[in-house]
Amino acid sequence: MSILKWLKKYFIPHEHNEYKPHSLRTESAIFVLILVLLIEVVFFADPFQLKRTNFFASVLQTTLVDETNISRTSNDLNALKENSLLDAAAKMKAEDMVANGYFAHTSPSGIEPWFWINKAGYKYSYAGENLAINFSDSEDVIKAWLNSPAHRANMLSQHFTEIGIGIAHGTYQGKETTFVVQIFGKPAESQAVATATNIPSIPAAKQDETPGNDVTTSTVVASTSKEAVLGETSIAAGNTIPASQSPWSAITSPKKISASIYLILMAIISMALLLNALIKIKTQHLRLVMNGMFLIIVLNGILILNHYFSLMNAAIF
Repeated sequence: MSILKWLKKYFIPHEHNEYKPHSLRTESAIFVLILVLLIEVVFFADPFQLKRTNFFASVLQTTLVDETNISRTSNDLNALKENSLLDAAAKMKAEDMVANGYFAHTSPSGIEPWFWINKAGYKYSYAGENLAINFSDSEDVIKAWLNSPAHRANMLSQHFTEIGIGIAHGTYQGKETTFVVQIFGKPAESQAVATATNIPSIPAAKQDETPGNDVTTSTVVASTSKEAVLGETSIAAGNTIPASQSPWSAITSPKKISASIYLILMAIISMALLLNALIKIKTQHLRLVMNGMFLIIVLNGILILNHYFSLMNAAIF
């Protein structure tokens, strides 16, 4: 069957399809509903199993870096360079939150963010940290940070020149979730020069941490005029440089992919309804119209619910 004949069969009411385009028939509606069910199962039913693979990853390191830099360049700021040491520091911090069951800049035992930066071997003159939890979409994380004044100040600070991202999966308050750590830095002038490693860093400034409604502020710290120098440099195996994303990392958002598919389906159904109404105005089949309208309503409802549930328990710090 040629493409033209197929299109005519499915979208154009004529005598050979009894003036009932196949795209609006009940069997097509059932097929669309099964497709939607499969999409929901694949992307949302057990997301934290799927996120462990690059193909189905939804909160991605490279995407967070790219989206942060898009925000910076759109505000006439230089893009940040990803630094493997900051990646390692962020990864260790994320895994520590998983291991010790907390979500905060300072651990229950009093370990501050700068400990991980020093442990990774990064000498900084400025450093900052943003945290996120319970997000299932990279772009939602970025939007949440940008909508919070303190987190936005970190992302758009002119003090920072480098960035690191750490992502870890684990349990928090009895729920499987994803921890995201974003660390910013500006290397000390002696970053590339071998120096003594026993001089402690002394944070000079820290923004207030004010609890809010699911959102609390991030922190920014500047070292004193004495450069921050390496602390302990031993790093757990596998934490030094996070694995690179696969070529499939372009698939950055299950929510966006599913939404795109649903919007395309709604456009196709709407087109079928319009052609059915205009080409054979006097011959309208109520069942076909009801099938089309039902699918459009269902797809719209799922779009709204997916967006709501993906952000229901999300929080930033």
